[in-house]
Amino acid sequence: MSASSRGSRDELADDLATPLTNPPAPSHPTQTPVAAAPAARAVRANVGAKWYPGTQAPAHLDGTAPGDFGFDPLGLGKDAAVMQRMKEAELVHCRFAMLGIAGMLAVEALGFGNWYDAPTTIAQGGPATFFGNTLPGADASSLAIIVVLQVFMMGGAEMFRATNADATQRMYPGGAFNPAGLGDDASKVKELKNGRLAMLATVGVIGQHAATGEGPIAALSAHLADPWGANFATNGVSFPIIGSIIGA
Repeated sequence: MSASSRGSRDELADDLATPLTNPPAPSHPTQTPVAAAPAARAVRANVGAKWYPGTQAPAHLDGTAPGDFGFDPLGLGKDAAVMQRMKEAELVHCRFAMLGIAGMLAVEALGFGNWYDAPTTIAQGGPATFFGNTLPGADASSLAIIVVLQVFMMGGAEMFRATNADATQRMYPGGAFNPAGLGDDASKVKELKNGRLAMLATVGVIGQHAATGEGPIAALSAHLADPWGANFATNGVSFPIIGSIIGA
């Protein structure tokens, strides 16, 4: 064997015995780490106005409050403090209007005159009556006392309610004021719907008496008897020109 052959074999053995310091790159490509996706931004949905389909509700009305149908064309509720005060005022007016319209209808339906004439007896010096029953000691001289008592009683109740720092308790005190336990959101929406209808009905009854001099039951009876001849367009006040033409 030649010396050159032995030298080549020795060099090859030395190469195999030496550890690889720089291993060859793998045949398959390495995967590049994927960057984490950015966190999704919270975007407020553009809530549609339920009171008028096809329109968008104002930004300050997100539909979470009971009775919120996106109606605020004048933007009166943009300020949070003003919005809370208006919510309370609306609820109180709703409750009074429901009581008021019930009394307006009941007194006439039961045959005790209409709501407008009810207080005229005591104002003219006669005795006060309640569903046909004369109230003892209630005459014209005590009318001022009744008014003063009502002012102090209602004013005191409202002052007491306003001292509560909890807005929910001011609007929905619960307890003895909610014997049926109707405090869920569905009941609150129903109360607001009926209250808003009652406020519109009360304004309508007042305007109706100013135009016709009749109570709601009498006006409804006249309309049912002659729908085309007894309505808001023919009373001569709501639409004077139309009423005068039809009347002629």
